[in-house]
Amino acid sequence: MRYLMAALILSLIPGAAMAEVFDRAAEATGASDDDAALEEWQSLAQEGDPAAQNNLGWMHDAGQGVAQDHAEAVRWYRKSAEQGFAKAQANLGKMYARGLGVEEDNRLAYLWLDVAARDLESAYEPRDIVAARITVDELFEARDQAWDCVRASDYESCEW
Repeated sequence: MRYLMAALILSLIPGAAMAEVFDRAAEATGASDDDAALEEWQSLAQEGDPAAQNNLGWMHDAGQGVAQDHAEAVRWYRKSAEQGFAKAQANLGKMYARGLGVEEDNRLAYLWLDVAARDLESAYEPRDIVAARITVDELFEARDQAWDCVRASDYESCEW
């Protein structure tokens, strides 16, 4: 029993350490300490944390603490979106809609925004704006592909 309890406690340490790093990154972001925020978000993002990947994408998208680089923003948004993180899915959809860091593609914009809208109400409006830019056939195709991605929980296949 004692070994079971020790194993349980030890298994919590990496999560606790990650939470501590996440808290430091959020604090640095709130305090406008771009260098510290970048360092913390990068560390977590490279470990695969989808919220950190999204935040790092935002920093590159906005040029916050780094040189503005839309292609790098898309790279981080995609890593996060493919893990099912709704904010990153919406951000990736918006990048496709605006043609920032990727070739403009309203079908892919709609697809990612529709996937995001299942968990994120703020994705409804941009999704509907993009829907007005594509044909009915493209809309149905994008909607079907989004549904397939959600149903299979396979966000890496959310592309054409």
